[in-house]
Amino acid sequence: MALSKEEEQRIREQVRRELEQRFKNREREEEVRRIREEEERKFYESKGLRRYVNHRGHVEWLTPEEIRRRKKARKVHRHRGSKRRWGWRLFGEFVLALVLIVGVGAAGYYWYRTGPASSQGTIVVRTDVPDVAVFVDGRPFPSRGGKVTGVPRGVHVVSVSKPGYIAVPLSDTVTVFPGREVETVPFALRPVPPRNNRPH
Repeated sequence: MALSKEEEQRIREQVRRELEQRFKNREREEEVRRIREEEERKFYESKGLRRYVNHRGHVEWLTPEEIRRRKKARKVHRHRGSKRRWGWRLFGEFVLALVLIVGVGAAGYYWYRTGPASSQGTIVVRTDVPDVAVFVDGRPFPSRGGKVTGVPRGVHVVSVSKPGYIAVPLSDTVTVFPGREVETVPFALRPVPPRNNRPH
């Protein structure tokens, strides 16, 4: 149900009066607060006390000696706090350095496992005579205990040689895979009969 114009006007005037009263009360409260603070200041200053705002933001009235002690205590407290912060900062830097070292180590290990060396394989050469020279694609390769390491991946021709012997078979073709060992067929070394160098 809609209000009549007279009722609406009456309500508006009532609200306006209430607002004006609130505003007057607020002004009065502010004036009372100002007078109270002024009288409080005069009273405490007449007793030799000084206004001091503590660490919580509250006003206290203290003697000059009490103020000096409070300020000194606050400086010591700040200093201890800065030491504590410095300790945590040092700890944080230590943890960060440790994480970086572990990260670099892990990256290095990963590179070592997957880097250029991983594109090479090993050929295991089986012979019935020890101390033979191993050739891969016609080039000599060092072998240790019959293992030739560092061979690039791919297809290679392997042969063996030893003075006074002939290898059977003469060579073997193998495919080298990265990071794996591949075996050749067993090489049998047969002694070469000595030549007769007598004139005919």
